[in-house]
Amino acid sequence: MLFARTPESEIQHKLLSQKTSINKRISQLLYNRTKQVLRSLDVAHYHISESQQVGGSFGERFSNAVAKVFSEGFDHVIAIGADCPNINKRLLDQAIQNAQKGQCTLGPAKDGGAYLLSISKDHFDASTFESLPWESSELAKAYTQYLDRVDIHLNLLETLADLDDIHGFIHFNFKYSFWSVKQLKSYITQAFNQTSQVVHYIIFHYTIQSLRGPPSTSSID
Repeated sequence: MLFARTPESEIQHKLLSQKTSINKRISQLLYNRTKQVLRSLDVAHYHISESQQVGGSFGERFSNAVAKVFSEGFDHVIAIGADCPNINKRLLDQAIQNAQKGQCTLGPAKDGGAYLLSISKDHFDASTFESLPWESSELAKAYTQYLDRVDIHLNLLETLADLDDIHGFIHFNFKYSFWSVKQLKSYITQAFNQTSQVVHYIIFHYTIQSLRGPPSTSSID
């Protein structure tokens, strides 16, 4: 389940650039990338956009979305957003395999939140699920405790960063993401109006990182 606003709506709530046009381009790129990954999977998937979300708080809207998918006859829901540049088929396949074994999965975000989480119908309690500290740095911890209380095995994926604001975009490690150096330089230049010296420093730092050996586990397909 993709629980995400459309790019047109996202730019009204999330500022990744001080320029509206660039903000929309970034949001559209993230959205397209996430949809592309979902299309590569051999499972049914739903996109619950802002027009289909029901409820006042994020927790209420998210809980209602999960309940809606369960009502369609599914026994397990794997939920993601559209703001994690390095989410990929490999990670989602791991979550799918865990679900087939009746196990849940958490993809923890670097800020304490989550870029992926899954839940089975048998262990879904709407009111408890809704009351989790959504959109906070305590979510991953609280979700782990929630599953521990009902004695459900939880699998952890690697920790990844998501993009919540301008600072997150500037400091994001693009080394293993789908953005190219050329795109990165273009976005930084246009989005933040930095001096050429600052832009060249960021690109130089990025290029030096790219010359190093890859990590033991890559975060791209």
